[in-house]
Amino acid sequence: ISKLVDSELVDSELVDIDLVDSELVDSELVGSELVDSELVDSELVDSELVDSELVDSELVEGELVDSELFDSELVGSELVGSEFVDSELVDSERVDSELVDSERVGSELVGSELVDSELVDSELVDSELVGSELVDSELVDSELVD
Repeated sequence: ISKLVDSELVDSELVDIDLVDSELVDSELVGSELVDSELVDSELVDSELVDSELVDSELVEGELVDSELFDSELVGSELVGSEFVDSELVDSERVDSELVDSERVGSELVGSELVDSELVDSELVDSELVGSELVDSELVDSELVD
């Protein structure tokens, strides 16, 4: 079990990394890149991803709590059974990514773009899409609740 507490990764690249049962608490990833990485049963709490890129990565049964993604890009990534709680995606882009059985509670997407993305059996609760664009995207069995 890995744990990063009050940590900062700046201009780092993580390639072919498996983070299983890992926890990032009060951590910051700045200008970092996660490539072909897998985060399983991982938790990001009060963490911030700034100018970061997740490429062909998988977040399974993960949880983002009070976390922020700024100017970040998720490319070809898969989020399965993940939960976004009071998290914010700002000026972020999700391209060819898939959210499956994921839940977003009290989360906000600001100036974000979803391209070729699919939300399956997902629930958006108390969430806000501001200045966002859904392009060639599909919402399947999803619920938008105010």
